[in-house]
Amino acid sequence: MTDMTATLETVSTLLGERARFEGWLRSLEAKRSTMPAHVVDRVRGDYGERLTGVLRELGTHVSALAAGAETLAARDATLGRDADARQDARAEAELRHAVGEYDDARWSALQAEHDGVLATLAEERRVLAGELATVRGLLAQAEDAQRVVDAGGPLSVAPVPLVAAPTPVPSDAPVDAAPLAQVTADAAADALAGTDDEPAPLPTHDLVTPPSVAAVSVAAVSELPPRATPPGAAPIEVASRTPAPAPAVAPRVATPFGSPAAPEAAVAAASPPSARPVDARKTLKCQECGTMNLPSEWYCEQCGAELAVF
Repeated sequence: MTDMTATLETVSTLLGERARFEGWLRSLEAKRSTMPAHVVDRVRGDYGERLTGVLRELGTHVSALAAGAETLAARDATLGRDADARQDARAEAELRHAVGEYDDARWSALQAEHDGVLATLAEERRVLAGELATVRGLLAQAEDAQRVVDAGGPLSVAPVPLVAAPTPVPSDAPVDAAPLAQVTADAAADALAGTDDEPAPLPTHDLVTPPSVAAVSVAAVSELPPRATPPGAAPIEVASRTPAPAPAVAPRVATPFGSPAAPEAAVAAASPPSARPVDARKTLKCQECGTMNLPSEWYCEQCGAELAVF
């Protein structure tokens, strides 16, 4: 562990030197615009060589750091197994005490012993975890230094020239109104186009309720001539051949086309009144079943027999 401690100190010192040389190179590039270029390049080359030497030396410690990290990881694994074994031993002693093999005094002594060892192992593993994290961090930086050297050194990339800041536009400079007008026109077009997302109102159609079928049949039958009664048959009793008044046609219903309420409204308007008083209009008697029918009917509404002389 003494060798590892020395390696860690050396690597930490080299990392400090690397940071110092890299800071000098950044400051040097900031002064490039105010100093002669050949002087800046000469100083930059000097810093670059010194930084390259530090990086090479860091690369020589990669193997030692990697070995140290493996050693620490193995030690931590061993401590973990010891802690598990100690936990099992403590649990066994507690179980023997619970069943009555160990008395309270012996259990107390074993409990204190196991707990002390477990606390020591936990502290050792905590310290070891910190050391392992430090070694792995230094190893990563040493490997990065080695990659820089293998890529050609820290000065393999040419310095980036400073870019002058853009010239501010005077506040009183004339403003071209054409782009602004175009933007305004585009915004207006977008606003109008946005209305396409909303559903357009559906066209409105007038639904005309058809006249009652009963009214049409009555009007048609009323124009027929009276039936002739064959000889030998009982005359058909007809009280009146005046057609029944047709129900009033429902008014037009203006409903948006496609509306859910349109079919119901049309059906409701087309349907005749549900309540029709039974009066003396059914004066035609069926000779088969005796059911009274309207004088305009040709067939019995009860049995379907023809309302004629049989």
